[in-house]
Amino acid sequence: MDIYHIVAEFEKKMQDSVAFRLRHEREDHKELMLKARQVSSIDIAKFLEQYRKSINYPQDRLEKLAYILMDIKLQLYLIEVDLGADNDLMYKIRGEPDSVEKEAHTQFIHLSFDQSLILKSRILWERVMNFVYYLETGKELAIKKGKKAKFFNFINDTRWEYLEDFKEYVEWFDNRWRTPEAHKGSKLRARLLSGTMDNDEVNRILGLIGIVTNAFYINMMNIIDDKDPAYRFWTYGMSEDKKLSLPSATEPKS
Repeated sequence: MDIYHIVAEFEKKMQDSVAFRLRHEREDHKELMLKARQVSSIDIAKFLEQYRKSINYPQDRLEKLAYILMDIKLQLYLIEVDLGADNDLMYKIRGEPDSVEKEAHTQFIHLSFDQSLILKSRILWERVMNFVYYLETGKELAIKKGKKAKFFNFINDTRWEYLEDFKEYVEWFDNRWRTPEAHKGSKLRARLLSGTMDNDEVNRILGLIGIVTNAFYINMMNIIDDKDPAYRFWTYGMSEDKKLSLPSATEPKS
């Protein structure tokens, strides 16, 4: 099976899953929900078509790049599924009488999905680094330590340098959430007694998703087409100084 059929099969399976999840929604609600899905911003078939026209990148990299892009889209969808499952579980128990037991269970539900969001979001960023590095070098960014530092050094003075905008945010994400949850004492354990994360913290963690859907894909398509990145993006959690220094997330840079 060639890469085009594999991508089509991958997309069809995802579409079938979405259709099942939204099967009870009213048609007007379903249409709005489909338009709001961030994962839909990544069109792998369009990427294949555009890459085939490129004269700047070797065609023998296309298949592996398509697989990495599928991994990126898959990661986005797994996060989307988790967020939906969290809401579904809370809906199922909302009619239960309030009690100490219900409150404790609610906390564990939120903590479970918070941890999933942290780890899966960071995997998403790994996929992005892997894609960029392989696109530009034809090699895998496979090192056990210092991968992030190597990546940011690599993109200096390249069209991918705009990703430096997010270096501080990625560092914050790793130091605050990813490293403790994966390698040290859990930050979420402390939340069990003090309460789950508030909306401000959750929104900050969602920043990696925003980077991928609002900056990475659209700029990647421009770069493949031998154009400079056209979009910059301020993600929730970046410093206010960084926000003021960036153009609008929805406007091409001048």
